[in-house]
Amino acid sequence: MDQPGLAARSPRAPWWRLALAFWLVAQLAVAALLLHAERLPPVNDEFHYYAAGRRLAAAVSAFLSTAEPGPLAAALVDGATHRPNGLALWGAAWSAVLPPAPQMARLLSFFFLALLVFAIRDVGARLFGEPAGSLAAFVLSTCPLAFGHARLFMANLPATAMAAAAAAALLRSERFARLGPSLVVGAFFGAGMLLRLDFPVEAAAALGAAVLALPGGEAVPLARRARNALAAAGVALALCGPWYAVN
Repeated sequence: MDQPGLAARSPRAPWWRLALAFWLVAQLAVAALLLHAERLPPVNDEFHYYAAGRRLAAAVSAFLSTAEPGPLAAALVDGATHRPNGLALWGAAWSAVLPPAPQMARLLSFFFLALLVFAIRDVGARLFGEPAGSLAAFVLSTCPLAFGHARLFMANLPATAMAAAAAAALLRSERFARLGPSLVVGAFFGAGMLLRLDFPVEAAAALGAAVLALPGGEAVPLARRARNALAAAGVALALCGPWYAVN
């Protein structure tokens, strides 16, 4: 008689997700202590992203004071650094409520490690069961490279997180059979395009594997899949299109 696998024997348990969340909170505390002790100035690409975020935050403040949209529109599509401005937008949004310091900008990057970890957990749990997904997420969160990049205000980790999150949403969409997850795919892909110019190359393997991984949704008409895929593309284009159109 065949023995049931680990995924079949283990029910989906909320405590897996809770344990992972508590572990990430502990890592965030460690990252905050390390950043406080290091107090390093922005280096290399960090300097460009941090400066662009400060310029964008200043443009938002000026718009709120004068209601003049020109400078704000120019800042939103700024391509002076020859980099998409998604990370600058992220930093500027948080600098409105948090101290605009390099250490704070780096600490905000930890959000993308959490997104990456939970996206990997979702992919693993959907394909192989909750224990396998959670184990993969725990292993990823302890990777020195991932934890190290979570303490840098750079686009590498955020772009990886967007690719993983888009792949997780694509699995949930069952090859664009469901509209809601399909729109989420477009949102993550568009956000990734605002992080790195080569994001499509980085995301191609993950999204291609996600398309092939699940055979679900065969009963859904092809026309509906096409409409959902076009809607996802529309969301992505709405997010990243203005920057690329100008630059």
